Amino acid sequence: MVIGDLADLRPYIALDPETQRFAEWASRVRKTNVMVPVTGDVPGWVRPGVSGGWAAFTLACLPELRPLLDRFGHLYLSSANRTKREVATTAHAAEAEFRGELLVLDGDRLRDQSAKSGSAVIVRFDRRFSIAVHRTGINMDGWPDADSYLAGLKREWQASPAS
Repeated sequence: MVIGDLADLRPYIALDPETQRFAEWASRVRKTNVMVPVTGDVPGWVRPGVSGGWAAFTLACLPELRPLLDRFGHLYLSSANRTKREVATTAHAAEAEFRGELLVLDGDRLRDQSAKSGSAVIVRFDRRFSIAVHRTGINMDGWPDADSYLAGLKREWQASPAS
């Protein structure tokens, strides 16, 4: 899910403050999808994004989503594919895949058409600054492996003013 304001979810995130700030930075600045452990009393709107005590979300959003997020606070996201099928990388392909079952927001004109498009990495943030790649994604292009990507993410975080 994409969240307009992390303050709505923050009380339910079961992380130490530093790791929570790191997860927020990774999502907002590096446009990473994140998974964080949550308490059992999350509000109903969060539950569709929770599995096994972990919530998946992103704060990275297109400016065009801001009015929707301001109105609704959150939106549910999809990789635009059915299980074990290729990711739809254009709005047209997503419409064809889901045949009107889901609302598809067309952001194609907003992206660099020459750049690779696809699912973003999901990084799992655990207590005491522990991170792992839950799902690989296009954010990892240029990195030899998940460990290198995560080490780079940590280095960037530690060098940032937000840390």
